[in-house]
Amino acid sequence: MVEPLDAAALEAFAINARALIDFIWRTRDEKPTPRTTDLIAVDWFEPGQWNPYEQPPHLEPVRAKVGKDIAHLTLGPADPAGWQPQDEAHSLASAVAHFAMEVPAERVARDFRQAVEDSITEWRIEIDEGTPVFDFGSPPPIPVASPSNVTNATELRAPGYTTPSAPDVKAWRERQKKAAQG
Repeated sequence: MVEPLDAAALEAFAINARALIDFIWRTRDEKPTPRTTDLIAVDWFEPGQWNPYEQPPHLEPVRAKVGKDIAHLTLGPADPAGWQPQDEAHSLASAVAHFAMEVPAERVARDFRQAVEDSITEWRIEIDEGTPVFDFGSPPPIPVASPSNVTNATELRAPGYTTPSAPDVKAWRERQKKAAQG
């Protein structure tokens, strides 16, 4: 990357994307075994209860690309053009939303689900309003499932699924206004 800020943004995104991929899809019995201090989604559920939907294929190479292109000094050229940050970000937002909907309420902070919903809604509003979230030559983002949508993960995976309309922006803005007032 020529522009230092673009490189920094891609690095920050990629490191966090890798962490979220590990959080959502890793298990305690896979090799190499996660450290006991590593947080993974399955830790918030009773054995056999966490069932993330299948990891999207375009997220598969992220772990290796973070290692080769960002986290380690390696031989061979880095390929910043190989990143798909819009698609990767949407897939990760959907996965985090799925976790937030499924995690037992007593195992997370009282306002966790609402905070996840608000964060995803705020992000989608910015995208809908044309604010470039990532500007690495990616195509415009596609809508994702989130707690802001009525669609659940089962409906999202169903054949013939079509993306629902935008989230309830009015409700989100009202919550933001109330929060700002104290």
